[in-house]
Amino acid sequence: VPAVLVLGALLSTVAWAVFAFAEGGPLSLLAIGCSCVPLALMWSLTYRFVEGRRASDVVGAFLGSAIVLGAGLSKGFGRWLLYSGVSPWNVPLCAALVAVPAFSLFVTLLGRTPPPTATVFKSPQSSLRARVHDHPWPRMHCRRRPA
Repeated sequence: VPAVLVLGALLSTVAWAVFAFAEGGPLSLLAIGCSCVPLALMWSLTYRFVEGRRASDVVGAFLGSAIVLGAGLSKGFGRWLLYSGVSPWNVPLCAALVAVPAFSLFVTLLGRTPPPTATVFKSPQSSLRARVHDHPWPRMHCRRRPA
């Protein structure tokens, strides 16, 4: 149930931000900031899930490219739907009918990624910082933790 509440809060934040942004005026700058909060939250939750796994770099690269390419692809798909004769009021529904199965597929694939290694669980720090401190880069001054 908490995941449903978080998703509902994210969607309502996006809806209100889009509404205020569409109105223009002094609220548009605030709406742009509010619309970035759900994106940052989803990025951090997803990356925290894959952090420390063997495939975390690959998943992070795909996640970053999906955010960059997603806006252009969704605009292009929406434009194609409009030119295909779909009513402007039905374009979001048709786009969601395509996006939700793809989203479900990728969440299922993300759940099948190999689990984090045992060293991540032993570290008192987050996995990323633990790797940096255990294997310092050349010319990087950091204190090693006692074993």
